[in-house]
Amino acid sequence: LAVDGLAGELSLASEAKSLKRLDVASVTLDQLDAQLTRGAQGTWLGMPASPAKPASRAAANKAASPVVALKLLRCQTCRVQVTDQTVTPAAVLSVQKTDLSVQNLSTDLSQTLTVDLRALAQGQGRINVQGEVRPQPLLVKAKLGVAGVDLRALQSYIDPHVNIQLAAAKAQADGRLVLQDDARKGLSARYQGRLGLTDLRVLD
Repeated sequence: LAVDGLAGELSLASEAKSLKRLDVASVTLDQLDAQLTRGAQGTWLGMPASPAKPASRAAANKAASPVVALKLLRCQTCRVQVTDQTVTPAAVLSVQKTDLSVQNLSTDLSQTLTVDLRALAQGQGRINVQGEVRPQPLLVKAKLGVAGVDLRALQSYIDPHVNIQLAAAKAQADGRLVLQDDARKGLSARYQGRLGLTDLRVLD
């Protein structure tokens, strides 16, 4: 783990001593190996699904978090495995040999991030994603490249909807994706490009 270029803005006013802002030039994670579990109730790391709301506006202001901005986050040769226990049997999703860079991260969710992800997924499947993401309101514009990603890990998600047992299935994609959350129209998705399945085999 390497952290470079820290700068902070601190308020020393006697009535409200607090950190107002923290800027970080870069954070680099090298060979991170993380295993995360989502509990059966949808919780992560034992935390509540949503934080409790402050009792009043004053309490909200008092508990306000500082603005944190990270110019560049990199994860090099990283591995992440997620076990999702909200489905039965639990689904295990993994990426490895991951090279990820995210620019302009901030607690201000209206800021647009630049994302570049290259990884192996579910074994030897390949994922490439390059694009821009604005968390709130959600807007994603990304170029996708997917080759040979094993979809059998999704069996637990499709079981309640279709009576199909995947013996083999691999995803292929090469195109552009736009996701947008509009206050009037809700969430919309648009994809242009090639999308398909190979090596598809199902059990009766």
